[in-house]
Amino acid sequence: MHCNPCSRRDVESKSTSWCSDCEEGLCSKCLEDHQAIKLTGSHHVVDMTEQISPEYYEMLSTSNCKWHHDLQQDVVCKDHDVICCRQCFQTSHKSCKNVCHLNRAAKGIKQSDWLKKLGHDLKEIAKVSHKIIEERRVSKEELKNQIKKIKKAVSNIKFKFIQHIDDLEKDLLSELATVDKDGEEESEKEKQELMNMEKEVQADHTALEFVTANGSESQIYSFVQNQSEKLKERVKKLQKIPPNSKVNIELHEASHEIEGIKSLGYLSVNYEKVTNPLSVESLIDNDESLSRTESKDFPNLTLEKEKWIDPKDFLAENERVDDMDLNVQCATVTDDNYILVAGILGLVINGKYKTVLQLVKYDEHMKYLQQYRFFSLDRIMYDDAKIYGISSIQNSDRVVIVYQKILNREMLFASKATMKKTGSINLDNYGYTSYINKVILGSHNKRIFLYTQENAEKICLTVFDVLGCCVQELDFGLQFDSFIAQPNNTFWGLFNSTLYVSKEDGTESMSYSPYGLSAVTIDHHGNLFMVMEDGIQVMHPKKKCVHLAFTEPLVYKDDKSEVIGFHSFNKSQTKLLLVTIISPKDHKFRNFGKGNERVPNKAFHVKLISEGDK
Repeated sequence: MHCNPCSRRDVESKSTSWCSDCEEGLCSKCLEDHQAIKLTGSHHVVDMTEQISPEYYEMLSTSNCKWHHDLQQDVVCKDHDVICCRQCFQTSHKSCKNVCHLNRAAKGIKQSDWLKKLGHDLKEIAKVSHKIIEERRVSKEELKNQIKKIKKAVSNIKFKFIQHIDDLEKDLLSELATVDKDGEEESEKEKQELMNMEKEVQADHTALEFVTANGSESQIYSFVQNQSEKLKERVKKLQKIPPNSKVNIELHEASHEIEGIKSLGYLSVNYEKVTNPLSVESLIDNDESLSRTESKDFPNLTLEKEKWIDPKDFLAENERVDDMDLNVQCATVTDDNYILVAGILGLVINGKYKTVLQLVKYDEHMKYLQQYRFFSLDRIMYDDAKIYGISSIQNSDRVVIVYQKILNREMLFASKATMKKTGSINLDNYGYTSYINKVILGSHNKRIFLYTQENAEKICLTVFDVLGCCVQELDFGLQFDSFIAQPNNTFWGLFNSTLYVSKEDGTESMSYSPYGLSAVTIDHHGNLFMVMEDGIQVMHPKKKCVHLAFTEPLVYKDDKSEVIGFHSFNKSQTKLLLVTIISPKDHKFRNFGKGNERVPNKAFHVKLISEGDK
């Protein structure tokens, strides 16, 4: 690192010290001048001759803005908990109330509990990390030892099999030798008998020739009579002996026995779940209020009200139409208990078609209050319009809507009180292309989370502040159909009837797959409510049981239904909003307008469910 004062004089010299107040490197000569001057003599100077990484000295410099590279980040906005430059302050934080210079905000930081807690937490994390690393090392050694032991056991099993096969081989060869010996003895005995018979027959034949030539007729008669008896006996012996005596020996492989040996054994693998040594509660702000679930059982739920959404709620005042088709896309609840429903409305006015995107505001009892039409086009455009999501930003008057109009995607901000537009950003400027097939919107505190997916491998999570400024872009590792952002930088997401808890980068922490899960929400007390086929179940992450809190059917058996909104609200006593699409199995389509336009025949049903007495 070069000496900064020398560099300004076009002199090259190496820094040996660092002044934290001036944020400059100093050579030995400039250090003497620096300490001699009254104004800078009391500055904090660090010796750079020690083996300290240059990255540490860069930390002692005020960072430049990543958007305005020539400006330093010296302005603190406590409303948004960010450090920015003066240009960012003018464009994004001018209306914020808690804004001050970095020097003022940092005054007394060295004695603050915030700094002490950070140091304690870093040491604690380092200690826990070291402990986990050591445990993994021991586990790895134990695993290797177990594998060696298993390999030795496999070798012993193999030896037993080979020894057994050797014994079977000896038995089979011994049996074969016996067959060979017995067959040879029998063949030799038979051969000897035939050879003796052959000699006797030859002798009798010679005698026959002699008697025939020299004997009288009576002598010849007597000889023939005698030989005839002997011939009968010999024929009987020859009949008992097969004409072609042959021994056939075959080896029949015991294939059924070999196939019966399915394996040399089987492995029993037990993954022991070790308690995480990291105490999360010690590293996050403690909530002084007592959670209801720590002192009471799970809540029981009762149906407070149910109604069908009236498509006329989406019409402007005094607007008259020939026909209309409503398609509710999403719903949410504000932290002051207003229910917001967003939908696309197809209209026929005086024979002409029109498409509008509309936001309707209800009170907590689903009584109509007001509406806001944020897009309109004089034609039907069901395929080119979509509302991806709506979210109410906590502790703010803002509601954010992400929608598509023709080929453009936009994030729109509106006031919850006046139901009027306060700002918008074109998401196409952030690289959102037509290839994106899934967009999910969520928010927590003063952060907006936009989940986008092109395919199973390309998933992104973009974080915005309440003004629509992009704060962070992350590659995400899990697929979601819906998600809930949580205060500890985690997300509770639903995909294919499985609930996933993920970290900010999308890595899975846990999952839960109950049968028939279709929607989830979390109330102010941390209770998790799950829409199931048989009702609503409730559980709390700190408890090990699930409670069926609502047993009435949530769908109509004869019709097809789909949940498009499930939210909890009302901090004092839990209330739930459930919005479903109901599509009859029969009469799936209906005529729309005067032409041949066909639209799905569906309606939108709302249930308001509240916590009741035990």
